[in-house]
Amino acid sequence: MSVRKHTFNDDDNDNNAQIPFEISAEVRQRIRKAAIRNNLSISDLLEQAFPVETDSNQQQGIINLETIGRLRRLREQILQDHQGKPFENSTEMIRQMREERTQHLESLLEE
Repeated sequence: MSVRKHTFNDDDNDNNAQIPFEISAEVRQRIRKAAIRNNLSISDLLEQAFPVETDSNQQQGIINLETIGRLRRLREQILQDHQGKPFENSTEMIRQMREERTQHLESLLEE
């Protein structure tokens, strides 16, 4: 199966961009036949094949009520595991650790 560069051009609309890419003659023919069989332009066929919003997009990036419920249950579980106390302020912890390290290094220099 040979592959050659082809530019799809949807003749139905002059505003469409031409996108050059390599595609085999066999695949190009299958796309054309599918468009004709479904009474669609190639652009419309590709739009249907690759919609903007798909179920997988919703599952991967959009927060829904089920996700919010799972996050709330997770938060409750974390609070239970820590006897109802939220996590310590990590910024303050880091400051304290830096201060301790500085004091330790200063004491080493004084020796």
